[in-house]
Amino acid sequence: MRRKDSNSCLSFLAVFLFVILLFTTCTPYYANSAQTQWSGVDATGAMVSEENSPIVVEKEVLSFDINEFPSNYYRDMKEYLAYSGKVTAEYTFYNPSDYTVTATLLFPYGKVPDYGERYDYNTDEYVYNADADKYTVTIDGQEVDTTIRHTFSYRYSQFSLQEDLPKVVDGYVKDNFYTPDTPVYCVTYSLSGVTERAATAMMKWSVDDTKTKIMVENLSGGGVGEDYIQLELWANNNEPITVWIIGEYVDLPQWTIYKNGACEELADGKVELDSKTPMKTMTFKEFVMQDYNSESGILENDWYNAKVAELKENEWAYGAIRDDRGIGDFESSLLRWYEYEITLEPGQRIVNAVTAPMYPSIDLRYNPDIYNYTYLLSPATTWKEFGSLDIILNTPYYVTWSSVEGYEKTKTGYQWELSGLPEGELKFTLSTGENPQIPLTPYNVFNAIVNLLFNSAMVSLAIAVLVALVIVCIVFVKWKKRRTTKDDN
Repeated sequence: MRRKDSNSCLSFLAVFLFVILLFTTCTPYYANSAQTQWSGVDATGAMVSEENSPIVVEKEVLSFDINEFPSNYYRDMKEYLAYSGKVTAEYTFYNPSDYTVTATLLFPYGKVPDYGERYDYNTDEYVYNADADKYTVTIDGQEVDTTIRHTFSYRYSQFSLQEDLPKVVDGYVKDNFYTPDTPVYCVTYSLSGVTERAATAMMKWSVDDTKTKIMVENLSGGGVGEDYIQLELWANNNEPITVWIIGEYVDLPQWTIYKNGACEELADGKVELDSKTPMKTMTFKEFVMQDYNSESGILENDWYNAKVAELKENEWAYGAIRDDRGIGDFESSLLRWYEYEITLEPGQRIVNAVTAPMYPSIDLRYNPDIYNYTYLLSPATTWKEFGSLDIILNTPYYVTWSSVEGYEKTKTGYQWELSGLPEGELKFTLSTGENPQIPLTPYNVFNAIVNLLFNSAMVSLAIAVLVALVIVCIVFVKWKKRRTTKDDN
């Protein structure tokens, strides 16, 4: 009897632990190399750049037209530009004041999505705003002039009103260190005598980072010591080392060659100043504008300001900067904005409509696939007053989830009628099926377990629950033993 109770308890614990491993994992980890998820772009509404504007929003009608899903891969620019998913935000603005108001409005419409085409193979050039000409800004039905602005924002970071809006600056951003005239020096080293395949060149660097900063191209690793930073990169006889010194010039420390990235055993090889490439001197503006293309559609000052923001984001320690200067990666981190002006006479109303692309994130783990859309409503809180919000979703697909409740099915899709702004953002998921699920296969179960091992919070929860259940089972078995002994007597 006692053995049966113990076995039942242990069986229960085993089943419970398996259930925890399986169902507490929301995003299974995939051990193979096939990509199953792609990042989309959060869309947001218009906001006024001036503080204390008297303009109010009496009504907003938000219309989504999603009659197709994007591909997770496009073969060329033409196919990418043919994608038609879009959103139109139509605002009824009113000026309650007794004076004429001219305001500059900004409408951020996101970065290029993971699956977006950024490179035109016909011209061998990066294309920054290929999709911008497809969309318009109108006032009372008439198209108005817009300027496309760009600011730096990390590739997968979400839009932040507090962080992103101040980056839209006219002219060159003012910074305590980076100025257009700050001197920049380019030093080139050559390598010779390197024999190890995994050889690593290492340098220890420490200066006053308020006066000097350094960027080593193609860093492979490093670490921060007590009073220095260790900079490492793969050492190859055929590849020179390029170092950029920004600010006051200082002599660079010696490079040391090690057998591998552990930087413990010395190896053959020398790092010397390249006698064939003399040190170049330039201004900071010349440095950051080296890759700038005036035909890209990016304002010169926006490029400069985005580069400053990127360098500041990538500052490591002791003035060392991580090198993220690949032009393709930089382009992927540019947040795009429509900038335009509206003018309202005292008591005047206008209808301003902005149309922009809608790029969802794609999740192919589900059957059928799901597409997650995000429209940020929080920036609308910047207006002095905000009235009603109507949301119209024109789509042949199913809404399988929405962050905003109260939607109704219509002949053309779905709609929400709200008396004001809801809490949080508008997020919804579309699919060709009403109830998409991640298939419960041995492979998915395995990946769910693997993913759990990478989630320390869930591991801690599972262990805590397991320990509690073990204690309960021990207490139960002891109680059962005492009761059985008492009955036998």
